[in-house]
Amino acid sequence: MASSAYLLLGPENGVKQEKIDQIVASITKRVGTKPEIHRFFAFDADDEDLFATLNNNSFFSDHRLVILNNIEALPAQTANAIASYLSHPSENSTLVMTSDETYVKLSQITKKIPKENSIVFWEMFDNQKDEWIREFFRRQGITITSDAIDSLLSLIDNNTSEMKTICSQLALFWQTDKCQKPIDADAVETYVEHTKDEDGYTLFPAMARRDLKQSLRILYAILDSGDSSTSFALYAQLLWQFRRLFSIARLFQETGNEATAFGGASVLGSSSPVRNFREKSTYRTGIQNYSVGQLKTVLMALGDADIPIKSAGDFSRLEWERLIFTIVVENGVFPEEAVFLTT
Repeated sequence: MASSAYLLLGPENGVKQEKIDQIVASITKRVGTKPEIHRFFAFDADDEDLFATLNNNSFFSDHRLVILNNIEALPAQTANAIASYLSHPSENSTLVMTSDETYVKLSQITKKIPKENSIVFWEMFDNQKDEWIREFFRRQGITITSDAIDSLLSLIDNNTSEMKTICSQLALFWQTDKCQKPIDADAVETYVEHTKDEDGYTLFPAMARRDLKQSLRILYAILDSGDSSTSFALYAQLLWQFRRLFSIARLFQETGNEATAFGGASVLGSSSPVRNFREKSTYRTGIQNYSVGQLKTVLMALGDADIPIKSAGDFSRLEWERLIFTIVVENGVFPEEAVFLTT
């Protein structure tokens, strides 16, 4: 059994992150220094990089924490390789595998995780979320309307991590502006739209709406973050979501049943059902705006863009602009002439 591995499942990412923070603190206390943290996505992980990171010692830290997200999307070959690794794990690495699903069909892996290290973090019930938000603002001396709470829950992920972050920022904004009236729905929508962090998961809804202006605004916010790995993560996030959208569109075309399409969604053969209200709204818009044939072309465009984006260096902005324009406006068909949107 591998004592240096964890399996953290479920949609409650706030409490899940708290557990990861506890793991980091425990490693730091045990080895005397903070571990070097590496993140991978199962649907786009390079096996060679993943296992090199797990097995090779670091010059900068005595221990490595490797976080492998979305393990429900693991290819069978990689899952088997991880199972082999867990039979003889590195003493200098800890592997944390996560998924928003509450169950994953990876018995070769799950049977090698100690029971106490395999945890499911369940999402709060809707009435608990409402009360959590109301009580949070009450402690700040602020009242919030029921409509504003509904707006918050529709605009942010329903987990305590994002809820706490957005509510804290909104409370500070409200107190700084010396507003005496209750927070209403209009204030929530205006504030959240202008302050939320951007990534591939906020860019995708704009692309699903075919909103080129908003897509580019979000793209620039992401690329201007200054993180050298941003482009790689963004590409992986978009590719995964468009693969999921293609799966939903194809199932909807075959069955004509939205619930069946959402429940049967998959990515690279791994089940990835859509349950979140906000995600359902986004994917519903996506299948209205893109046909199955167009999504096939979009996926080919994403595949063709992989090497240019990852090798573009300082010119990655131009490559990204071209890709976004191609998907949102041209249904995935690259224009014959270059399109330069940067001014």
